[in-house]
Amino acid sequence: MIFQQALNRLGADLVVDGMHGEKTVKASKSYSPKRVLAAFLSERLRFYLGLENHNVFGFGWDKRIIEVAISS
Repeated sequence: MIFQQALNRLGADLVVDGMHGEKTVKASKSYSPKRVLAAFLSERLRFYLGLENHNVFGFGWDKRIIEVAISS
């Protein structure tokens, strides 16, 4: 679902249902891999920030997102 939400933020018009079918794959291929990764990581961070226990575990979650972004 996070992946589909990220693609929608790039301009795709997907139903966010968690099913990575033909439409999701097609949409993901219509953007550069770096844009898709950046959008996905941004959406993932947005998701984590909304969790009530982010103040406890957030530093580790955020750190992993940053590490992936830097290594890409």
